[in-house]
Amino acid sequence: MRLLKTLFFLLIPFAQWSQTYNDVAVIINDSSDVSSAVGHYFRIERSIPNQNIIHISASLNETIDSLEFEAIRQQIEDHLIVNGLENTINYIVTTKGVPLWIERHTCDFSQSGPNQVNCTTVDSELTLILSSNSSGISNVGAIINPYFEENAHFSKAVYDMYIVTRLDGYTFDDIKNMIDRSGPNTPVNKLSHQIVLDPSLTVPDSTYFNDQMSTLNQSMLNDGWQTTYHPDTTWIYNQPQVLGYSRITNNLSINPVNNEWVAGSISNVLDFNSEISFVPNTITDTQTLADLISEGCTGGHTNAAPTYYSYQLRDSILFNRYLDSLENYNLGESYYMAIRPLSWNDLVIGDPKTTVIIDNTLSIPDPTLDEITIGPNPSTGQVFVQANDLLINAITVVNYLGQVVYRETPKTTGNIHLDLGHLSSGTYFMQVETDTQLYSSKIVIMD
Repeated sequence: MRLLKTLFFLLIPFAQWSQTYNDVAVIINDSSDVSSAVGHYFRIERSIPNQNIIHISASLNETIDSLEFEAIRQQIEDHLIVNGLENTINYIVTTKGVPLWIERHTCDFSQSGPNQVNCTTVDSELTLILSSNSSGISNVGAIINPYFEENAHFSKAVYDMYIVTRLDGYTFDDIKNMIDRSGPNTPVNKLSHQIVLDPSLTVPDSTYFNDQMSTLNQSMLNDGWQTTYHPDTTWIYNQPQVLGYSRITNNLSINPVNNEWVAGSISNVLDFNSEISFVPNTITDTQTLADLISEGCTGGHTNAAPTYYSYQLRDSILFNRYLDSLENYNLGESYYMAIRPLSWNDLVIGDPKTTVIIDNTLSIPDPTLDEITIGPNPSTGQVFVQANDLLINAITVVNYLGQVVYRETPKTTGNIHLDLGHLSSGTYFMQVETDTQLYSSKIVIMD
């Protein structure tokens, strides 16, 4: 009996252990109705203690100067100290209506001297309050993140900083949807949810970024994840079942990305023509992180101003940490392990304690029947894929463990015959990749 109990205990995934929000502080700008609404909704949904809610009085502008930031900083530090929270809080969450970034001098890389690249986000500066690096706040340049590239769960006691994320979007409904579709132990399907990697660059050094994306793509494939890798000068749109998304571009587009985002999805947007705002209709010449949140993405990162190549977020760290089913790193940990600078212009959106667990029994959408037909189903292994006028680039069959058991790249239209007779009886998942879509469907092989 003792052995049976021990085996049962070992079968309980670490990812499903309960997580509390007792170490999360939420900042509400009392001057903003939406900040109050977001903060209180998040507090109730995540059972955050009342003493962890920090009320400040601040400007309603997204952009502030150094004096306004220092007033905000003082109010937050006072609350943490008075309530004895400075060493028990690990995560700080700002809300829509709290100022977004600080413009001190210029964000122009062509400038030199003490005014060079001195635009930072409020959130990035707040990571360093009440720490040994707090003297670096508001200075020119960045502080190297002590949590960068780590492989351990976060605590302020060890790393002497806070993880700071933001709950923001164009509207309260966008933010509420983001909160509702995230949180600890969000189930994802490794057999159908995909990682989309889209370097769309027209600059001479595009090879530098394409190589990074190519390496990450192979890493995700090796780990059994489904990916779409799209290395050219144009954006890719209308992707289904997107769990992870990264775009590096200097190629502006006003077209909606229009992805189908799954619960727990994360993103990274690096635009060389960086602008960021969560006020509707403020930026009209390109798709920003705010647009992805509006579509349904539940976490994201961007830079509020230009950044150096060496300071760009490391996608390989982000996705490998967040999708690590053994360590179960949360959203905040995953992003900040991938961010090198603090007191800089990085911005992370989302519930910091969001984690994902693999559940391959989640329902998978069937392909649109008037575009793709797969049959017979069940079959003895002789399967036909009818694509009509769509160009099929690849067909992949995976088992319940996420292992690829069959793959071919026909790159053709029409009727394609697959001989799957060598597969054992059972249920499999077939993915049909076209130029614009990734279709997934269950298939059953019988003797």
